Amino acid sequence: MIETRSGIRIVPDQTSGDAAKDDRVEVFGDLPPAKALDATLSSIATRYGPRTRYVVAMQLEYPKL
Repeated sequence: MIETRSGIRIVPDQTSGDAAKDDRVEVFGDLPPAKALDATLSSIATRYGPRTRYVVAMQLEYPKL
């Protein structure tokens, strides 16, 4: 179980102690929000391609498409 800063508890239905490094999510907590979103979208583009990045940015109505 993981508890977020705001108190939300996340209980996974499966766990894996052998998760590959590629399966881990990057955290950009030290960046301002807009820069963290840019970094996240960049990570999405690297992992899933620029089209997926575009779709995610569009869904968020993010102006930097």
